[in-house]
Amino acid sequence: MNQQTLQEIYPTSSLHSFPTINEDYLSIAVAHGFLWIPKESLSLSEEKLLQSMTNTDLTNNLHDEKYDHPWYAALFFNEVIPASKGSFRLIQFEYHTLEKNELLSLQEE
Repeated sequence: MNQQTLQEIYPTSSLHSFPTINEDYLSIAVAHGFLWIPKESLSLSEEKLLQSMTNTDLTNNLHDEKYDHPWYAALFFNEVIPASKGSFRLIQFEYHTLEKNELLSLQEE
């Protein structure tokens, strides 16, 4: 299910660049971020269904070789931080709209 469809079904949802730890929301990974859906707008069965769909996708994605970096799971799935020592570089940026070729280049980097 794509982001647009989910936002049509749950109009009170909002798109963010990171998952939430607020237990009042269900965070669902979508193509360009995370959709936060207020749990008050979900029935128990909807919440379980969306979680099972998301967990399956995340589990499958973690086994994809491009997600094998030790920091990926820590940054995106709140898993244990790797026990690494040394220097680290943090690159942060904000964009509003990228052309398809720019997005592909950015993903490759």
